[in-house]
Amino acid sequence: MFARALATQSTILVLDEPGAGLDLRNQGVILGWIKRLAEQGLTIVLTTHQPQHAHAVADDALLMFGSTRHISGPVSTTMTEENLSELFSVELRSVRIDIAGQQVTSVVPIWRL
Repeated sequence: MFARALATQSTILVLDEPGAGLDLRNQGVILGWIKRLAEQGLTIVLTTHQPQHAHAVADDALLMFGSTRHISGPVSTTMTEENLSELFSVELRSVRIDIAGQQVTSVVPIWRL
């Protein structure tokens, strides 16, 4: 599907849950493609229920809290622990990890079972 979309030489690629149904390794492969395409100047709009995917590839985010409320802006200011915990109705913590000198942010749910 990526090849078909790129063959049209479109300047915008719209993806709906691009990592859905994929194992963790292949989610990483897809996110890597998305990041490289964006770095080459392609505009990418994607939906996801995986905050770590947005942290990995997005510059900006739109969080939709139903039909009447939303927050948008840079990932660093919109995808906070507070906003994401409210959005998903579960306590979440942001975790920053240093991987080979690069800071990576992920989100971890805190389930109280």
